[in-house]
Amino acid sequence: MKRIRLIWACMAVSLLSACAIKETGEDITEGKVGVMLETEVDTTIKETKPTIEIIKETQNIGETLDTKNTEIITEAESKTEQSNAGDLGRKEAYKAVLENLYYHNTLPNGNDYGFNEFRNITDNRFAIFDIDSDGKEELIIEFTTTMLTSGMVEVIYGYMPESKMVKEELTEYPILKFYKNGVIEALWSHNHSMSEALWPYTLYQYNPETDTYLVVATIEAWEKSISDTKGEIVFPDQADIDGDGIVYYIQAEGEYGYHNPVDFAEYKEWRESYIGDGTEIQIPFLNLTEENIYNIK
Repeated sequence: MKRIRLIWACMAVSLLSACAIKETGEDITEGKVGVMLETEVDTTIKETKPTIEIIKETQNIGETLDTKNTEIITEAESKTEQSNAGDLGRKEAYKAVLENLYYHNTLPNGNDYGFNEFRNITDNRFAIFDIDSDGKEELIIEFTTTMLTSGMVEVIYGYMPESKMVKEELTEYPILKFYKNGVIEALWSHNHSMSEALWPYTLYQYNPETDTYLVVATIEAWEKSISDTKGEIVFPDQADIDGDGIVYYIQAEGEYGYHNPVDFAEYKEWRESYIGDGTEIQIPFLNLTEENIYNIK
């Protein structure tokens, strides 16, 4: 009987061991599943790392572009500030020139143009205007309150930011025509020529290299009806191709005299080569008053 009990006890122990082994196996299986999940998570993380790196690299590129953009903006702002400072210096310099003219009747070159004390200084005019189309405003002064007509003068001033001083671009008698292509036609103060049909004039053209106006030529005409001789020179009939009794003289700077006459057609062709379509610029002149000077900003 005891033997039978012992056998049953052994069998019970075996069954319990088998169950334990089964349960352990299930735990291991579950453990394996857990490891697999961890592996999948690890794999996902490993696969995600390049994406994170790309995002970081993109951010770095974005930061670089932002830095460059900031540098460009900063540079543009700096240039704008310099331009504004230059404009302010320009206006202040022009204002000083006008004040000196208003209170002391003197222009920057110090020349005495013979101010007429019986005239009003406010009859003179000025304009701040980009006349030569270089992107910078010039000061144009018409000084006409002089004792003599020949003393009247019109001056174009530019500004030199390095020295903070003004420079003369042109000084002429104040009967000027300004053209959009940088050409100026300056009539002479007096007509000493042999023609009443054409008032003598000087043609100027703006030179951006020197920032001044250079003489192209002076122009005169000779009318045979006024005189068929000038001293020992006889009217050149051979040059008067159209037979209207007028010839023209196109004289380069430094040349003067009744040499190389041309007919109207040739003169017109030469003139149009410089004047072009003949579009004039209208200058917005103001009278030289304290108020107008003060209002320069």
